[in-house]
Amino acid sequence: NEREYIRDFFSIGGNNISLSTIGLNGLGDQNDAAHVSFDFQQPGYVKRVGDKLYINLHLNKSLPGEKAPADRQQLIEGDYHYEDRSITTFTVPEGYKVTYVPESAEKSWPEFGIKVHYNVDGNQVRVHKTIYSDYLYLGKDKFPTWNNFLDAVNAIQQQSLTLTKIN
Repeated sequence: NEREYIRDFFSIGGNNISLSTIGLNGLGDQNDAAHVSFDFQQPGYVKRVGDKLYINLHLNKSLPGEKAPADRQQLIEGDYHYEDRSITTFTVPEGYKVTYVPESAEKSWPEFGIKVHYNVDGNQVRVHKTIYSDYLYLGKDKFPTWNNFLDAVNAIQQQSLTLTKIN
């Protein structure tokens, strides 16, 4: 079932979502990137404090791996030339204005990185996020760098947009 697969694969906000339009292209083609698009509603995802709304537009906060403990001896295996791109579009509800947009960010190392760009256009906010890796194996000497990368991804994905009610 496409709806269940998308909901489970993307782990969006605890999966309390209602999917509508679904587009799947390029699945099963080893020579081209797959494209998945969908619209959804998720009641209760926005945090309200007084006249402000806070919403984290990083809906899929999964990390590209696990931290390497200091005593790990085994190499970390990765996906060579891997890239995960997502674009999230949020429509600002009527009666609110955007009062804070997180800064765009880019953190990169030779083997992996993350790029996030926010764009406000009228009543729409878009977040373009790319997480990429370019390695097959990471040795023990790279574990601290890998852990720093995961910390950076986590910190970037915790940023929230702030909306304020218009009086």
